[in-house]
Amino acid sequence: MARTPALRCFLEKISTEAFYKNFDTPAYIMGGWYDYAIEGTVKNYCGLKKAMKNKKVKLLIGPWAHGLGGGPVLGQLDFGPEAVFNIEKEKKRWLDRFVKGEKNGIEKEPPVRIFVMGANKWRNEEAWPLKRTKYVSYYISSTRGANSLEGDGVLEVKLKSAKEKDEFIYNPADPVTTIGGATLLPDRPAGPYDQTPIERRPDVLVYTTGVLKAPIEVTGFVKAELFIASSAPDTDFITRLCDVHPEGKSIVLSEGLIRARFRKGLDKEVMLKAGQVYKLELEMDPTSNVFLAGHKIRLEITSSSFPAYSRNTNTGKNIAKETKFKTAKQTVYHSNKYRSKLILPVFKGDSDFKY
Repeated sequence: MARTPALRCFLEKISTEAFYKNFDTPAYIMGGWYDYAIEGTVKNYCGLKKAMKNKKVKLLIGPWAHGLGGGPVLGQLDFGPEAVFNIEKEKKRWLDRFVKGEKNGIEKEPPVRIFVMGANKWRNEEAWPLKRTKYVSYYISSTRGANSLEGDGVLEVKLKSAKEKDEFIYNPADPVTTIGGATLLPDRPAGPYDQTPIERRPDVLVYTTGVLKAPIEVTGFVKAELFIASSAPDTDFITRLCDVHPEGKSIVLSEGLIRARFRKGLDKEVMLKAGQVYKLELEMDPTSNVFLAGHKIRLEITSSSFPAYSRNTNTGKNIAKETKFKTAKQTVYHSNKYRSKLILPVFKGDSDFKY
Protein backbone atom coordinates (compact mmCIF):
# COMPACT_ATOMS: atom_id res chain seq x y z
CA MET A 1 0.00 0.00 0.00
CA ALA A 2 2.99 2.31 0.47
CA ARG A 3 3.37 2.38 -3.32
CA THR A 4 -0.01 3.95 -4.02
CA PRO A 5 0.80 7.67 -3.40
CA ALA A 6 3.75 7.39 -5.79
CA LEU A 7 1.55 5.62 -8.35
CA ARG A 8 -1.10 8.32 -8.09
CA CYS A 9 1.54 11.05 -8.51
CA PHE A 10 2.99 9.27 -11.56
CA LEU A 11 -0.42 8.88 -13.23
CA GLU A 12 -1.29 12.52 -12.63
CA LYS A 13 1.95 13.65 -14.25
CA ILE A 14 1.49 11.65 -17.46
CA SER A 15 -2.28 12.03 -17.83
CA THR A 16 -3.43 14.45 -20.51
CA GLU A 17 -6.71 14.99 -18.66
CA ALA A 18 -5.07 17.34 -16.17
CA PHE A 19 -3.87 19.63 -18.99
CA TYR A 20 -6.95 19.98 -21.22
CA LYS A 21 -7.50 23.52 -19.94
CA ASN A 22 -4.01 24.51 -21.14
CA PHE A 23 -4.63 23.55 -24.76
CA ASP A 24 -5.52 26.07 -27.44
CA THR A 25 -3.82 24.40 -30.40
CA PRO A 26 -6.20 23.13 -33.12
CA ALA A 27 -6.42 19.35 -32.82
CA TYR A 28 -7.68 16.76 -35.28
CA ILE A 29 -7.96 13.53 -33.28
CA MET A 30 -7.96 10.36 -35.38
CA GLY A 31 -8.37 6.74 -34.40
CA GLY A 32 -9.72 3.34 -35.34
CA TRP A 33 -12.35 1.14 -33.70
CA TYR A 34 -9.70 -1.58 -33.38
CA ASP A 35 -6.91 0.70 -32.17
CA TYR A 36 -5.73 -0.28 -28.70
CA ALA A 37 -5.86 3.44 -27.80
CA ILE A 38 -9.46 4.01 -28.93
CA GLU A 39 -10.75 4.73 -25.42
CA GLY A 40 -8.19 7.49 -24.88
CA THR A 41 -8.79 8.82 -28.38
CA VAL A 42 -12.46 9.45 -27.71
CA LYS A 43 -11.96 10.73 -24.17
CA ASN A 44 -9.28 13.17 -25.33
CA TYR A 45 -11.66 14.57 -27.93
CA CYS A 46 -14.40 15.03 -25.33
CA GLY A 47 -12.02 16.64 -22.86
CA LEU A 48 -10.48 19.04 -25.36
CA LYS A 49 -13.81 19.93 -26.90
CA LYS A 50 -15.19 20.89 -23.50
CA ALA A 51 -12.07 22.80 -22.46
CA MET A 52 -11.51 24.71 -25.70
CA LYS A 53 -15.18 25.49 -26.44
CA ASN A 54 -14.53 26.24 -30.09
CA LYS A 55 -14.42 24.62 -33.52
CA LYS A 56 -10.73 23.78 -33.45
CA VAL A 57 -11.22 20.17 -32.36
CA LYS A 58 -12.37 17.35 -34.65
CA LEU A 59 -12.75 13.59 -34.27
CA LEU A 60 -12.41 10.94 -36.96
CA ILE A 61 -12.77 7.20 -36.31
CA GLY A 62 -12.56 4.59 -39.03
CA PRO A 63 -12.62 0.76 -39.28
CA TRP A 64 -8.92 0.59 -38.58
CA ALA A 65 -6.34 -0.76 -36.15
CA HIS A 66 -3.35 1.19 -34.84
CA GLY A 67 -1.64 3.08 -37.63
CA LEU A 68 -4.84 4.34 -39.28
CA GLY A 69 -6.18 4.04 -42.78
CA GLY A 70 -5.50 1.37 -45.33
CA GLY A 71 -7.72 -0.78 -47.48
CA PRO A 72 -11.25 -2.00 -46.85
CA VAL A 73 -10.16 -5.32 -45.31
CA LEU A 74 -9.24 -5.65 -41.65
CA GLY A 75 -9.06 -8.94 -39.84
CA GLN A 76 -11.76 -11.22 -41.19
CA LEU A 77 -14.10 -8.51 -42.48
CA ASP A 78 -14.34 -6.48 -45.68
CA PHE A 79 -15.88 -3.11 -44.84
CA GLY A 80 -16.53 -2.20 -48.47
CA PRO A 81 -15.35 0.60 -50.75
CA GLU A 82 -16.28 3.45 -48.39
CA ALA A 83 -13.70 2.20 -45.90
CA VAL A 84 -10.91 3.30 -48.23
CA PHE A 85 -9.92 6.70 -46.87
CA ASN A 86 -7.00 8.98 -47.64
CA ILE A 87 -5.72 9.86 -44.18
CA GLU A 88 -2.76 11.88 -45.48
CA LYS A 89 -5.04 14.04 -47.61
CA GLU A 90 -7.26 14.73 -44.59
CA LYS A 91 -4.25 15.64 -42.45
CA LYS A 92 -3.06 18.02 -45.16
CA ARG A 93 -6.44 19.78 -45.28
CA TRP A 94 -6.23 20.40 -41.54
CA LEU A 95 -2.64 21.64 -41.63
CA ASP A 96 -3.31 23.80 -44.69
CA ARG A 97 -6.07 25.53 -42.74
CA PHE A 98 -4.30 26.07 -39.42
CA VAL A 99 -0.64 26.25 -40.47
CA LYS A 100 -0.86 27.90 -43.88
CA GLY A 101 -4.07 29.78 -43.16
CA GLU A 102 -5.90 28.52 -46.26
CA LYS A 103 -9.66 29.10 -46.20
CA ASN A 104 -10.71 25.54 -47.07
CA GLY A 105 -13.68 25.42 -44.68
CA ILE A 106 -12.62 22.30 -42.77
CA GLU A 107 -13.38 23.91 -39.41
CA LYS A 108 -16.98 24.50 -40.53
CA GLU A 109 -17.62 20.82 -41.17
CA PRO A 110 -19.34 18.65 -38.49
CA PRO A 111 -16.86 18.02 -35.67
CA VAL A 112 -17.37 14.23 -35.54
CA ARG A 113 -17.05 11.77 -38.40
CA ILE A 114 -17.38 8.05 -37.72
CA PHE A 115 -17.48 4.89 -39.78
CA VAL A 116 -20.53 2.84 -38.83
CA MET A 117 -19.57 -0.82 -39.16
CA GLY A 118 -22.23 -3.23 -40.30
CA ALA A 119 -23.81 -0.48 -42.39
CA ASN A 120 -20.25 0.17 -43.67
CA LYS A 121 -20.84 3.88 -44.18
CA TRP A 122 -19.40 7.15 -42.94
CA ARG A 123 -21.63 9.50 -40.98
CA ASN A 124 -21.13 13.03 -39.69
CA GLU A 125 -22.28 13.98 -36.21
CA GLU A 126 -22.41 17.19 -34.20
CA ALA A 127 -21.47 15.72 -30.81
CA TRP A 128 -20.06 12.80 -28.87
CA PRO A 129 -21.76 10.99 -27.21
CA LEU A 130 -24.23 11.00 -30.08
CA LYS A 131 -27.55 12.68 -29.58
CA ARG A 132 -30.63 10.41 -29.79
CA THR A 133 -28.78 7.67 -27.90
CA LYS A 134 -30.69 5.44 -25.50
CA TYR A 135 -28.80 3.24 -23.05
CA VAL A 136 -30.44 -0.18 -23.08
CA SER A 137 -29.76 -2.90 -20.50
CA TYR A 138 -29.42 -6.49 -21.68
CA TYR A 139 -29.54 -8.93 -18.77
CA ILE A 140 -27.68 -12.23 -18.71
CA SER A 141 -29.34 -15.50 -17.70
CA SER A 142 -29.12 -19.25 -18.13
CA THR A 143 -31.01 -22.41 -17.25
CA ARG A 144 -28.44 -25.21 -17.40
CA GLY A 145 -25.41 -22.92 -17.47
CA ALA A 146 -23.66 -20.51 -19.83
CA ASN A 147 -20.31 -22.29 -20.04
CA SER A 148 -19.10 -22.25 -23.67
CA LEU A 149 -21.18 -22.43 -26.85
CA GLU A 150 -22.60 -25.69 -25.52
CA GLY A 151 -24.38 -23.77 -22.74
CA ASP A 152 -27.70 -21.98 -22.87
CA GLY A 153 -26.66 -18.47 -21.82
CA VAL A 154 -29.14 -15.81 -22.90
CA LEU A 155 -28.89 -12.05 -23.33
CA GLU A 156 -32.28 -10.34 -23.06
CA VAL A 157 -33.91 -7.03 -22.26
CA LYS A 158 -36.09 -8.68 -19.58
CA LEU A 159 -34.49 -10.86 -16.92
CA LYS A 160 -35.91 -14.39 -17.03
CA SER A 161 -33.25 -16.26 -15.12
CA ALA A 162 -34.09 -19.84 -14.12
CA LYS A 163 -30.68 -20.16 -12.49
CA GLU A 164 -29.17 -17.63 -10.09
CA LYS A 165 -25.55 -17.88 -11.15
CA ASP A 166 -22.95 -19.29 -13.51
CA GLU A 167 -19.55 -20.57 -12.44
CA PHE A 168 -16.24 -21.38 -14.08
CA ILE A 169 -12.68 -22.17 -13.06
CA TYR A 170 -9.97 -19.74 -14.08
CA ASN A 171 -6.54 -21.33 -14.31
CA PRO A 172 -3.77 -18.80 -15.11
CA ALA A 173 -1.58 -21.69 -16.30
CA ASP A 174 -4.11 -22.28 -19.10
CA PRO A 175 -5.34 -18.79 -20.07
CA VAL A 176 -7.86 -17.89 -22.74
CA THR A 177 -5.89 -16.72 -25.75
CA THR A 178 -6.26 -13.34 -27.43
CA ILE A 179 -7.82 -13.38 -30.90
CA GLY A 180 -7.87 -9.96 -32.57
CA GLY A 181 -9.72 -7.05 -31.00
CA ALA A 182 -8.30 -3.63 -30.18
CA THR A 183 -4.76 -4.77 -29.49
CA LEU A 184 -1.16 -3.93 -30.34
CA LEU A 185 0.77 -7.20 -30.28
CA PRO A 186 3.84 -8.10 -32.35
CA ASP A 187 2.64 -11.55 -33.40
CA ARG A 188 -1.17 -11.28 -33.31
CA PRO A 189 -3.02 -8.92 -35.65
CA ALA A 190 -5.70 -6.60 -34.33
CA GLY A 191 -9.16 -6.33 -35.80
CA PRO A 192 -12.49 -8.10 -36.20
CA TYR A 193 -11.81 -11.81 -35.69
CA ASP A 194 -14.10 -14.75 -34.98
CA GLN A 195 -14.15 -15.63 -31.28
CA THR A 196 -15.81 -19.05 -31.56
CA PRO A 197 -12.51 -20.90 -30.98
CA ILE A 198 -12.34 -19.51 -27.44
CA GLU A 199 -16.11 -19.64 -26.94
CA ARG A 200 -15.82 -23.42 -26.98
CA ARG A 201 -13.90 -23.29 -23.69
CA PRO A 202 -15.74 -24.05 -20.42
CA ASP A 203 -14.04 -21.07 -18.74
CA VAL A 204 -15.80 -18.65 -21.11
CA LEU A 205 -19.41 -17.77 -20.30
CA VAL A 206 -21.44 -17.06 -23.44
CA TYR A 207 -24.71 -15.10 -23.49
CA THR A 208 -26.55 -14.50 -26.77
CA THR A 209 -29.76 -12.81 -27.90
CA GLY A 210 -32.21 -14.41 -30.25
CA VAL A 211 -32.00 -13.68 -33.97
CA LEU A 212 -32.65 -9.97 -34.55
CA LYS A 213 -35.71 -9.16 -36.62
CA ALA A 214 -34.61 -5.56 -37.25
CA PRO A 215 -31.24 -3.76 -37.24
CA ILE A 216 -29.90 -2.32 -33.98
CA GLU A 217 -27.17 0.32 -34.09
CA VAL A 218 -24.80 0.48 -31.14
CA THR A 219 -22.60 3.59 -31.14
CA GLY A 220 -20.76 4.87 -28.08
CA PHE A 221 -19.16 3.53 -24.92
CA VAL A 222 -20.26 0.03 -23.93
CA LYS A 223 -20.52 -0.93 -20.27
CA ALA A 224 -21.00 -4.10 -18.24
CA GLU A 225 -22.15 -4.42 -14.64
CA LEU A 226 -21.33 -7.77 -13.06
CA PHE A 227 -22.14 -9.17 -9.67
CA ILE A 228 -19.35 -11.61 -8.92
CA ALA A 229 -17.68 -13.68 -6.27
CA SER A 230 -14.29 -15.38 -6.36
CA SER A 231 -12.31 -17.80 -4.25
CA ALA A 232 -9.20 -15.66 -4.91
CA PRO A 233 -8.13 -12.48 -3.09
CA ASP A 234 -7.51 -10.86 -6.46
CA THR A 235 -8.51 -11.89 -9.97
CA ASP A 236 -9.59 -10.50 -13.34
CA PHE A 237 -12.89 -10.34 -15.18
CA ILE A 238 -13.07 -9.67 -18.91
CA THR A 239 -16.15 -8.86 -20.98
CA ARG A 240 -16.38 -8.95 -24.75
CA LEU A 241 -19.16 -7.73 -27.07
CA CYS A 242 -19.53 -9.70 -30.31
CA ASP A 243 -21.66 -9.52 -33.44
CA VAL A 244 -22.80 -13.05 -34.32
CA HIS A 245 -23.24 -13.38 -38.08
CA PRO A 246 -25.82 -15.73 -39.64
CA GLU A 247 -23.14 -18.27 -40.55
CA GLY A 248 -22.05 -18.43 -36.89
CA LYS A 249 -18.96 -16.22 -36.77
CA SER A 250 -18.74 -14.27 -33.51
CA ILE A 251 -16.91 -11.06 -34.43
CA VAL A 252 -15.38 -9.07 -31.57
CA LEU A 253 -16.36 -5.39 -31.30
CA SER A 254 -15.54 -4.17 -27.81
CA GLU A 255 -13.74 -5.43 -24.72
CA GLY A 256 -13.44 -4.48 -21.08
CA LEU A 257 -11.23 -5.66 -18.24
CA ILE A 258 -11.08 -5.06 -14.52
CA ARG A 259 -8.43 -6.22 -12.08
CA ALA A 260 -10.43 -6.71 -8.92
CA ARG A 261 -7.85 -5.25 -6.53
CA PHE A 262 -8.15 -1.91 -8.37
CA ARG A 263 -11.96 -1.84 -8.51
CA LYS A 264 -11.99 1.27 -6.30
CA GLY A 265 -9.27 3.10 -8.24
CA LEU A 266 -5.73 2.66 -9.47
CA ASP A 267 -4.36 4.46 -6.42
CA LYS A 268 -5.62 1.85 -3.95
CA GLU A 269 -5.49 -1.93 -3.69
CA VAL A 270 -8.47 -3.61 -2.03
CA MET A 271 -8.50 -7.41 -1.98
CA LEU A 272 -11.57 -9.60 -2.29
CA LYS A 273 -12.99 -11.74 0.47
CA ALA A 274 -13.60 -15.30 -0.66
CA GLY A 275 -17.23 -15.98 -1.49
CA GLN A 276 -18.43 -12.40 -0.93
CA VAL A 277 -20.54 -10.81 -3.68
CA TYR A 278 -19.16 -7.65 -5.31
CA LYS A 279 -20.45 -5.36 -8.02
CA LEU A 280 -17.91 -4.69 -10.75
CA GLU A 281 -18.37 -1.97 -13.36
CA LEU A 282 -16.44 -2.55 -16.57
CA GLU A 283 -16.08 0.36 -18.95
CA MET A 284 -15.64 -1.25 -22.34
CA ASP A 285 -14.18 0.16 -25.55
CA PRO A 286 -16.36 2.46 -27.65
CA THR A 287 -17.64 1.11 -30.93
CA SER A 288 -20.05 1.84 -33.76
CA ASN A 289 -21.75 -1.16 -35.30
CA VAL A 290 -25.11 -2.07 -36.77
CA PHE A 291 -26.27 -5.51 -35.72
CA LEU A 292 -28.17 -6.36 -38.88
CA ALA A 293 -31.38 -8.32 -39.09
CA GLY A 294 -30.53 -12.02 -38.92
CA HIS A 295 -27.55 -11.36 -36.61
CA LYS A 296 -27.30 -11.82 -32.84
CA ILE A 297 -25.74 -9.81 -30.01
CA ARG A 298 -23.37 -11.73 -27.74
CA LEU A 299 -21.56 -11.09 -24.46
CA GLU A 300 -18.62 -13.19 -23.31
CA ILE A 301 -17.38 -13.22 -19.71
CA THR A 302 -14.08 -14.79 -18.73
CA SER A 303 -10.96 -14.04 -16.67
CA SER A 304 -8.05 -13.93 -19.09
CA SER A 305 -7.01 -12.78 -22.55
CA PHE A 306 -3.36 -13.64 -23.00
CA PRO A 307 -1.03 -12.18 -24.20
CA ALA A 308 -3.02 -8.96 -24.59
CA TYR A 309 -3.28 -8.75 -20.79
CA SER A 310 -0.94 -10.16 -18.17
CA ARG A 311 -2.41 -13.17 -16.40
CA ASN A 312 -3.67 -12.57 -12.90
CA THR A 313 -1.99 -15.14 -10.67
CA ASN A 314 -4.97 -15.10 -8.26
CA THR A 315 -2.66 -14.87 -5.23
CA GLY A 316 -3.08 -11.18 -4.41
CA LYS A 317 0.70 -10.68 -4.55
CA ASN A 318 2.76 -8.57 -6.96
CA ILE A 319 1.87 -10.09 -10.33
CA ALA A 320 5.06 -8.83 -11.97
CA LYS A 321 7.17 -10.78 -9.48
CA GLU A 322 4.87 -13.69 -8.61
CA THR A 323 6.09 -17.13 -9.70
CA LYS A 324 3.18 -19.24 -8.48
CA PHE A 325 -0.30 -19.65 -9.93
CA LYS A 326 -3.53 -20.51 -8.16
CA THR A 327 -6.80 -21.50 -9.75
CA ALA A 328 -9.89 -19.48 -8.86
CA LYS A 329 -13.53 -20.43 -8.74
CA GLN A 330 -15.41 -17.58 -10.40
CA THR A 331 -19.11 -16.92 -9.92
CA VAL A 332 -21.25 -14.51 -11.96
CA TYR A 333 -24.71 -13.86 -10.55
CA HIS A 334 -27.85 -13.07 -12.54
CA SER A 335 -30.69 -13.32 -10.03
CA ASN A 336 -33.40 -10.78 -9.28
CA LYS A 337 -31.20 -9.49 -6.46
CA TYR A 338 -27.96 -9.46 -8.46
CA ARG A 339 -28.85 -8.37 -11.99
CA SER A 340 -25.66 -8.59 -14.04
CA LYS A 341 -26.07 -6.84 -17.36
CA LEU A 342 -24.60 -5.40 -20.52
CA ILE A 343 -25.46 -1.75 -21.21
CA LEU A 344 -25.51 -0.77 -24.88
CA PRO A 345 -25.67 2.76 -26.35
CA VAL A 346 -28.46 2.16 -28.87
CA PHE A 347 -28.63 4.93 -31.45
CA LYS A 348 -31.89 5.92 -33.09
CA GLY A 349 -30.64 6.75 -36.56
CA ASP A 350 -31.89 9.09 -39.21
CA SER A 351 -34.30 7.92 -41.88
CA ASP A 352 -31.84 8.86 -44.63
CA PHE A 353 -29.11 6.62 -43.23
CA LYS A 354 -30.05 3.19 -44.54
CA TYR A 355 -28.88 -0.05 -42.95
